Amino acid sequence: MVRKRACTRQAFFRHGPHSHIEVPSIGTATIQYVDNPQGLDSLVEACRAAQTIALDTEFERSTTYFARPALLQFRTGERTWLLDPLAVSKLDQLGITLNASSPLKIMHSASEDLAVLEIATGHPIQGVFDTQLAAAFAGHGFALGYHALANRLLGVTVNKDQTRSNWLQRPLTQAQLAYAAADVEYLPVMYHRLSEEVHALGRSDWLAEETKTLITRATTNDIERDFIRLAGRVDGNDARGRLRAICQHRETLARQLNRPRKHIADDPLLVEMARECPQDRQQLESLASWRTHRGRVGVRALLDAVEQSQSAAPCALPAECEDLSDHKATLNKLKQAVAKVAHSESLEPTMLAPRRVLEKIIVHRLLLQRAGLPEELNGWRGKLLEGPLSDCLADV
Repeated sequence: MVRKRACTRQAFFRHGPHSHIEVPSIGTATIQYVDNPQGLDSLVEACRAAQTIALDTEFERSTTYFARPALLQFRTGERTWLLDPLAVSKLDQLGITLNASSPLKIMHSASEDLAVLEIATGHPIQGVFDTQLAAAFAGHGFALGYHALANRLLGVTVNKDQTRSNWLQRPLTQAQLAYAAADVEYLPVMYHRLSEEVHALGRSDWLAEETKTLITRATTNDIERDFIRLAGRVDGNDARGRLRAICQHRETLARQLNRPRKHIADDPLLVEMARECPQDRQQLESLASWRTHRGRVGVRALLDAVEQSQSAAPCALPAECEDLSDHKATLNKLKQAVAKVAHSESLEPTMLAPRRVLEKIIVHRLLLQRAGLPEELNGWRGKLLEGPLSDCLADV
């Protein structure tokens, strides 16, 4: 899937009712395209000298497991840098610079960009300020996109006419380059505005905690994700043990071959493989899901996965898959309690505790008889919700 971002070179923004705010103008910014080692050296020096760095990326991953970095955007002071990772690939020094806690890296909805930057530079990124997270804590709304937030905070409209642009093509068009530059243009002024608002609300520690979690999740692969999602489709602990092993095998193979998971095996086929344990090509190809299988690996690789799964330990149904139909009333009470707290704090309920977390509370407290709240509600969320949620569960 191609990253959906773009803008035109001229007439980047239409100023709205908040145009009295002093916002940097992209028309007067110096934009430098970096496609050689000398330009990279200049970028690294600028990053090391800057107080803040605005960051964004463009990438493609429709045919690969790992994202393919296509363009890296930086804003340092009054200069915007567009780094071409297809032309300059040795980015170790840049990665070392971005791995330091200072200068501050300003990003919007940073999770994917963090992963792309680590792939491109070979180093994880530290010292991040995510304007999307900050906007949520400041009461502007949960999961606002860059363009929506620019409009809300600054009264400007960003052109999006390159939404389905191919960022791996070369040369990039002027419209692509202009849009890429626009994606970091307003991040510095958003940072100053939002950091002041979050601080005034006494939520700077909340934001720091959430940012730490964001960085950890962006750099950690959850190999249990697919198994938990599919476990409810098979019966019996033995079959679930095989399913877990087959899911892990697909994940390992997808990474090794750098192909999307669906290019290894579709989900329905994984489930049938765990249920039926095909022993040869004929049995594998007789499975109902084989007819719609889009995988691009050989039959032997799939049969090897089944064979290896035979020795897997039995696995109980994950708590996340438990049937909670008898607990609808309790779930509604929890939902109402979260909504009340969220309203009082000017936060979105889904930011405090989405439905999957509320379901996990029921499993944690009522089915597993454990004290406290699930780990998803540690930290600032727990301080807000532990009392109200415990009250909901007291009489159940």
